[in-house]
Amino acid sequence: MSHFDPRRWSPVARAKTALLSHLRFGADQDYAWRPHHQLGSSGSRNAFLVLGGLSANGVAANRQLSRSLHRTCTSAHTWSRNLSGHTGRLFDFSGSRFWHWILDGAKSLRALTRQHQMNDIVMIGHSTGGLVVLVLAILFELMPKWFVPNGKQVKIRGVLVFPAFELKRRSDTIMLSIVAVLYYLICPLAFLMLALTGPWMWPMSVLAFLLHILLVPQISVPNGEERARQAAMGQRWYELPEKMVLAAACIYFVVAPPILAVGAGVYPGYLSSGAFALFIATLLTPLYLMPREAERSSLRQIARQVKYQWMPIITVTNLIILQWLLRPLLKLVRCPILVIEAELDQVVSVDSRWVDALGSRDVENRFLLGFPHSGLSVPQQVDLANVIVKWCGNG
Repeated sequence: MSHFDPRRWSPVARAKTALLSHLRFGADQDYAWRPHHQLGSSGSRNAFLVLGGLSANGVAANRQLSRSLHRTCTSAHTWSRNLSGHTGRLFDFSGSRFWHWILDGAKSLRALTRQHQMNDIVMIGHSTGGLVVLVLAILFELMPKWFVPNGKQVKIRGVLVFPAFELKRRSDTIMLSIVAVLYYLICPLAFLMLALTGPWMWPMSVLAFLLHILLVPQISVPNGEERARQAAMGQRWYELPEKMVLAAACIYFVVAPPILAVGAGVYPGYLSSGAFALFIATLLTPLYLMPREAERSSLRQIARQVKYQWMPIITVTNLIILQWLLRPLLKLVRCPILVIEAELDQVVSVDSRWVDALGSRDVENRFLLGFPHSGLSVPQQVDLANVIVKWCGNG
């Protein structure tokens, strides 16, 4: 992914593009990132709903899995979808949040039960998509009438493919947790405190808050597999690609506002205003550092990618927030669940405490030897489909 060239695109143009891209959230999807449907027999009421992971173009990455499910169960309908915001547009991805994933998944499940009249649905979620499947199972239990018309019986089951219960690297979880609390809670409170410290501070606080919500989410960090690869090679921070600098920059952007808010009550007004103005100026630096959108000439090449190597850090923090919110609610999961682990998974860990907390009486585990977290080969996807189909047949 090439970087911003100041000779080709001015900061004003980039700011305008960033704003408009957020207003057009999810628009202009390229074909290769759109949902993939395979229809079964006309009278069939069985369906597979496949949800991709956080860093993947799941439609492309799981294409062979979807085809294998469809070929094995020729009568069943198969829908393969990306998580909401995964459109091939970097600005859409940076604006993707856990409530988008849940709402989009809930709408998909409701469409299967109401619009397409499916009454036996197997929801398959890879990594973060597995957490979304658990949320959908909980919502189905709590709001059955929203999903199912009165008098209709619908059976759902959930398959969690290498679910993101816990990140493999605890340091990543700690860093992302700190960023989540600072970005969503501490920084907005700090801007509010700064707005009350002087007549010139409130307009700067409004400007800083807008830049905060628009620009900080553009800062990217390596995905889990890239981090694992770099660790295996023994790379240190000064040997990493330039975007690692953006991780440190993100920490700065979310730590500085609380420090400024505390300092405003200690130092004279002109010093506090000057420090705040300097901080606002630094908020503009992501305009020069974040990856730019693909040009039309290279859009087709971008669309063929099956995963994001670099991920907006605020989008990734939403995985941690989803873990926080979901963990206490696992007892509400009532449908049958299949949990699949991968031997060579370097990204997530399938914590047994999550499995034990599930409220379902029908929970099974499978451990697949030689399987990585993502980038499954065609034979591996075929084997995965066979495991799922066999489990469905036994259920």
